[in-house]
Amino acid sequence: SLNLISIFGFILVLGIVVDDAIIMGESAYTETELNGHSIDAVVKGVYRVATPATFGVLTTIMAFAPTLFVQGVFGAFPEACGWVVILCLVFSLVESKWILPAHLAHSRPTRNRLLLEIDHVQEAVNRGLRNFVENRYQPFMLKCVRNRYATLAFFVSMLVLSSGLLLGGVVRTVLSPDIPGEFLSVELRMSQGIPEERTFEAIRDVALAFNNMEDRYRRETGRDERLLQHMAVYGFDRINGRIDVELTKEEMRSITTRDIQNLWREEVGIIHGAEVFSITSADGPEFGPSVAFDLLHNDENQLRAAAGELEEAMRHYNGLYDIRNGASDTSDEFHLDILPEAESLGLTRYDLGSQVRHAFYGAEAQRVQRGIDEIKVMVRYPREDRENVNTLNNMYIRTPTGDEVPFETVAQLDVKQGLLKATRINYQRAAEVTAEANKQVVEPDQVIRDIERNVLPGLIKKYPGLSYTLSGAADEEAKMATSMLIGFALSMFGIYALLAIPTKSYLQPLIIMGVIPFGMIGAIFGHWVTGYPLSMMSIMGVIALSGVVVNDSLIMVDFVNRAIARGTEHYTAIVNAGMRRFRAILLTSLTTFFGLVPMLLEESLQAEQIIPMAISLAFGIVFATVITLLLIPSLYMILEDLREWREGRQPIDGAELATTGN
Repeated sequence: SLNLISIFGFILVLGIVVDDAIIMGESAYTETELNGHSIDAVVKGVYRVATPATFGVLTTIMAFAPTLFVQGVFGAFPEACGWVVILCLVFSLVESKWILPAHLAHSRPTRNRLLLEIDHVQEAVNRGLRNFVENRYQPFMLKCVRNRYATLAFFVSMLVLSSGLLLGGVVRTVLSPDIPGEFLSVELRMSQGIPEERTFEAIRDVALAFNNMEDRYRRETGRDERLLQHMAVYGFDRINGRIDVELTKEEMRSITTRDIQNLWREEVGIIHGAEVFSITSADGPEFGPSVAFDLLHNDENQLRAAAGELEEAMRHYNGLYDIRNGASDTSDEFHLDILPEAESLGLTRYDLGSQVRHAFYGAEAQRVQRGIDEIKVMVRYPREDRENVNTLNNMYIRTPTGDEVPFETVAQLDVKQGLLKATRINYQRAAEVTAEANKQVVEPDQVIRDIERNVLPGLIKKYPGLSYTLSGAADEEAKMATSMLIGFALSMFGIYALLAIPTKSYLQPLIIMGVIPFGMIGAIFGHWVTGYPLSMMSIMGVIALSGVVVNDSLIMVDFVNRAIARGTEHYTAIVNAGMRRFRAILLTSLTTFFGLVPMLLEESLQAEQIIPMAISLAFGIVFATVITLLLIPSLYMILEDLREWREGRQPIDGAELATTGN
């Protein structure tokens, strides 16, 4: 469907699809400058870069391919974007190889006065760019190539420093960040045995607390802003209640949804008798609790004790709230034990249990067809008898011979505390202990790692037989990370195979792909500048960036290879390639960056989901431009040094390169 994510795919691909056209047009323009404007000159210029440009687009498609196979509930997001990008790129191959050259070949000089003035400006900019290339870029590139190992060391050190920003917590990592919406949901569950009136009173007090919070906010800020659009209050049964709230649009208020949640929770305070009270945003995909562990143990008592200790440990972490312990959700259970007298009468445990079930739940007597509906007719005790424990003690049990005996003579009834919800994982009893996290304060991944390192080993030692698994958002993130890692590895192999075809080499693709890890520098720097945490969408942007950044490198390496094949010396071919491809590389990077600028400046609530991907691509492509223009020539010369050493010749030293290059 046409949705927010697919539209973002269109915006994302805007700057990418023109890259191929720029490369074609720039090559045709260079050829017509040398040999005059003609159809043959345009065809010759386009043909010169057709092969590397085609494979450049194919590598971009290969880089976006993993977005189609992300596992988990998150997978629909990158998939919707990936299909749009891939299909647009496929059609761009047709447009840039056949339609664009036809337009270029049949274009004629304009006679429009306004357009002529624009042409003068264009020529002035072109002269300035040519002057920059000859007087600034060429000398600096020669220094970088001459000191190629120092250049490589410089970029590696920048990669290490950017990794330090990530590992040091300067750039935060929140794989599934909270995207506050315009809907809030309150869940309230009271303890067993609480009167029904107390439950309704508590849910009413929570609803009134929102109005009190809104009034206090207006008084303290002096702003006459409405926060509440609609509110629906539900009382499901004697212990459960819920409130759904629709807030006003975020553009109409100066307070965020997350701050409203905190103020409302503060206004409510402590609800006596409540086992569960949570206020969550109802927008976006359901990833589950931010921090969640499933504890497993065959002994229910030890499981309950371990879950209680884990719950208490979670309360010491700053930023965690709405902590829930599934093992504390208990209710009275009726345990029936068959007596020896029953066995002598031929009664079994199954007979006892089935007759009690039929009496209170009902036994199906027949089914009646009414139109298209089938109605079950159940036979059971009247409601007032089913709600009385004495009915169970006073009921009669039928023996296999047809006689009826009092319940108390064949069974013993015990009332025990049992889990409200019985969960088993791999045939073991399980209890889930969960917590929500304020991701502006704490990173859930760090909390989970700390609990696994400092809390759970002690519990496993204290309660032999105890084990655990991750659940909730952490489990979903693990699925996503695994599928993305596999997809990234496969896409890298696919990109390498595609690059090996036009370069006809097994080593040169490694030079071209050398820009990929360095593109991470720009992505991390972009998140640092904008203040966004590195999220799953950011990583998807980095994966997509890996295909985009190799395009310019492939064009440059192909240019060098063609020059060397004509007999040009390696360093001369490298210098000429940088100068000849500077304009095309700069334009392709700038068009991609400015194509993403509208998304970077978007302030709507919905855009927060996909802005991290745009940040990775936009800032990554800008930094990758510098890498392509400076590091790729140096890497090419390092590869040539290795070839010279392997063949027993002395590599070209810096002084010789400086003299010859100038």
